[in-house]
Amino acid sequence: MTRRTPEFVRPGGIVQQLLRERIAANWAPKDNLGVIDKACLTAWTRLTRRAFGEKGLVGRMSQSIAQSLVLPQGVVLAKDESVRSYGEFLVSNVWVFLKLKLVLTTKRLAGEKPNTFLGFIPVGSDKVSYPLSNIAGVNTSTRISPLALIVGAIFLLAGIATGVQNGWFAMLIGVVLLLGSYQAQLNVQNSGGFTIRHRISVFNKGAAQTFAQEINTMIAERS
Repeated sequence: MTRRTPEFVRPGGIVQQLLRERIAANWAPKDNLGVIDKACLTAWTRLTRRAFGEKGLVGRMSQSIAQSLVLPQGVVLAKDESVRSYGEFLVSNVWVFLKLKLVLTTKRLAGEKPNTFLGFIPVGSDKVSYPLSNIAGVNTSTRISPLALIVGAIFLLAGIATGVQNGWFAMLIGVVLLLGSYQAQLNVQNSGGFTIRHRISVFNKGAAQTFAQEINTMIAERS
């Protein structure tokens, strides 16, 4: 998109017209025309930098729009609060439409986690918010659910014994349970020693570790 130079600074604009009128009235020497043109160009350069620069009006608007695009639903930034990092993680190894969304700001860790019925039917979400001043540390961990592992193995073996034609549904349930038996967690420990665990997919553990390091770095910078 072509940016139009404002009337008051473009060649032949109001600024130059007024200055040339002053020259005609002997208020300024005629050999300063080049200086006047350079002054107008400098003024325009400064104006565009202020408007479109990183800290200019357009720059701030772009930053605000970008932040709003990554904010989880229901999270509203305070006046002097800005986004430092954003994380989106699957909460299941199987159901890829269930996601934990977290945002790290200069003041808190906030986001939303899905609520489910029977472990895979979405029924809304819960909003979470943890002030950085109350977070002692964040880490990740993995575990195996013995119940899901055993029940999944039973269903899978029963389906195989029955045959694919008649036992495919039991086999499907067994595979889903076996895949879900290996779990990862994002753990948020508060200053009182209590740990809040958010279940995530093992396929997102690496990304969650990076996000946890960013949170811990932010906490260290504030201390």
